[in-house]
Amino acid sequence: MSKDKTAMIKWLITVLIPLALFFIPVSETFTLLMRNFLIITTFAILMFIFDMVDIAIASICLMFGYALFGVAPLATVLSSWTGTIPWMVFGSLVLVNIVQRTTLMKRMAYWCIAKTGGTYAGIIYGLITLSIFINLLVPGTLTGIALIGIAYGICQALDPGKSKASAGIMIATMMGFLEAGNFIYTPNGMGFLFGIASTVTPLPLGYVDFFVQNIVFIPLCYVLGFMAIKLMKPEKKIEGKRYFVEQLRAMPAISKDEKKVLVILVLLLVFLFTTQLHGIDMMYGFLIAPFILFFPGFHIGEKTDITNVNFGTLIFITACMSIGSAANEVGIGPVFSQLVLPLLENANNFVFVGLTWIIITAGNFLMTPGAEFAVFSPPLVQICLDLGVNPYPILYTLYEATNNLLFPYESTLWIITFGFGNIYLKDFMKVMGCKMVVCLLYILALGVPYWMFIGLL
Repeated sequence: MSKDKTAMIKWLITVLIPLALFFIPVSETFTLLMRNFLIITTFAILMFIFDMVDIAIASICLMFGYALFGVAPLATVLSSWTGTIPWMVFGSLVLVNIVQRTTLMKRMAYWCIAKTGGTYAGIIYGLITLSIFINLLVPGTLTGIALIGIAYGICQALDPGKSKASAGIMIATMMGFLEAGNFIYTPNGMGFLFGIASTVTPLPLGYVDFFVQNIVFIPLCYVLGFMAIKLMKPEKKIEGKRYFVEQLRAMPAISKDEKKVLVILVLLLVFLFTTQLHGIDMMYGFLIAPFILFFPGFHIGEKTDITNVNFGTLIFITACMSIGSAANEVGIGPVFSQLVLPLLENANNFVFVGLTWIIITAGNFLMTPGAEFAVFSPPLVQICLDLGVNPYPILYTLYEATNNLLFPYESTLWIITFGFGNIYLKDFMKVMGCKMVVCLLYILALGVPYWMFIGLL
């Protein structure tokens, strides 16, 4: 099928499905404003899914569509810009741009892998360990892209072309990076999710509290790495320690700029871990840290580090947050809660968490993680409030579930990972299918009991 025909089909779906929603009759329960909300939101989500226009354009259509058709006042739709999340994301994007201009990440990667032995398993565990530290120091999607680029370079050096070894290394690296978001606070991850969910009720989330509440998920990164090693056994033995040691030796001595960046990253980490002591919002840390690097004495930051920020990402995040605000404005949450409440009101913690995980995982076939955050988090919070259940573990479950998918198209980072061209689709689906089972069993066997033990459930 030609690209033009494919694009036409996508546009027809994008237009016809929302158009069909016009014929849903309104009532006292399902009001006209609710129907307008559903139509506009569906149209925008379909544009996100099919990537028919730039993500910023689709996001702007969504926000101003709400205001134009009376779903919510413009001030409500744009209120997310006055919150902390967009500015934390902006600061982290600038910081990532600065770090990427140095060899710091590559130096850390080679060091980690050299220390873990340089074998096939050592490479995977080393890259997973690096992905955790990278999330601690420089969280963000662009960091994930840089990390997978390093993993690809390693694959090309040791095992070029498509192979089980390449698939194992690439997939395990991205799994480690994404799963680290289950216990390390990131502005465009858990911060983004809680920003949307907070449109229903205030949900403060501290850096340390979040880490403590989800520390049980640290081993999951390595469990998934072990799974990838077993499923994607290389056709030949890989011994790469010598290569990584030589690469480290060939690199120039760590520069002054790298040292300065590293100092700022460590100070940012200390700031985040001590927010409960000093009481300053995390946003200021993410904003101040990168811009210190522009000041005299540092002179590392460049104009391009700001101009190269993907502002489309910022607009998308605020647009997704506006979905929650608009839904709250028209009363979608209580209506959804009334429909779903009978199914969950007698459910124990394991059933509640399990059903949430299954629903969100199924939604991955149709929606991006950001769209699922926007669509599901407000009503789930409302249901938790109605049942007297702590919404935090349910939102943690939602986030974990969005990391479980079967096809690369369901997530931008997975599209990029698969797009390097050294992973067979069958291998990808094999690993990710097993990951779904492992993650569900893990959250039920260890996550739920831990949350119950600390009094969160």
